[in-house]
Amino acid sequence: MNLRTLQVFVEVVRQGGFTQAAEVVSLTQSSVSEAVKTLEDELGTPLLNRIGHKSELTAAGEIAYRRALVLLAERNDLLAELNALRDLKGGTLRIGLPPVGCGVLFAEMFAAYRNRYPSVNIELIEHGSKKLRECLEAGEVDLAALLIPTDDTFAYQEVRNEPLVAVLPAAHKLARRKRMHFGDLSDSPFILFEAGFALNAMIMAACERRGWCPA
Repeated sequence: MNLRTLQVFVEVVRQGGFTQAAEVVSLTQSSVSEAVKTLEDELGTPLLNRIGHKSELTAAGEIAYRRALVLLAERNDLLAELNALRDLKGGTLRIGLPPVGCGVLFAEMFAAYRNRYPSVNIELIEHGSKKLRECLEAGEVDLAALLIPTDDTFAYQEVRNEPLVAVLPAAHKLARRKRMHFGDLSDSPFILFEAGFALNAMIMAACERRGWCPA
């Protein structure tokens, strides 16, 4: 078993199929299929159920996927520590950011970091917070800005605390209010971000706690 094979397997799970994973890992579809088959042979059990062009994890696959994330994260931690020994004279800092609002929050920090460590490349990766958390767990980014409360899994620092603002049409009955209660919006249709954004889950959870669901 090698880490490259595990990485290919993880991408098949993440991308939902062999063709999509092949594009991510820069291999042919047949090479991706062979890598997963090799891993299944080594472990002695099927890891994926092939359903048409998609693949779903078996019970054994769930275990293998979870363990593969840990092993890949350990590999990346090792590389990160070795880079640190080089006194930041080179390498790449991979930062995961949500695509909304980060220019305002982090542009000044990036400029200061670049001035201090001009030889370090900064690679920005944009995803919603749920995907960024997965990337952190897999060691695919070195740090990430998340819009959700975290736990003891990660070391974290609060950067900014922003109020939630409702943007309404000018003709809306609540548009002239300077402040409103969350429940005032219960009969108004919501426009939300796509499913990968943690802010969606936070808004939906707030609605559920108050006993209603946005239209």
